Amino acid sequence: MSTFQGHRYIEHPDGSTDDSWRNFTCASCNKEVSGAIVAYFHFGYDNVYWLQCPNCADGAVVNGG
Repeated sequence: MSTFQGHRYIEHPDGSTDDSWRNFTCASCNKEVSGAIVAYFHFGYDNVYWLQCPNCADGAVVNGG
């Protein structure tokens, strides 16, 4: 598995493409939403996504699926 190599490898999509969004169930409001990907990081075979719920605006992290 890879080791963290600094913030320069964290991507910040601008929301203008379909891959800037990810479907998930928000743990705060329990709604199924298409959340905005605030940032993501490819870590070995896994991806880590930092998301924002468009319904309640709370954040979420999806690690490896």
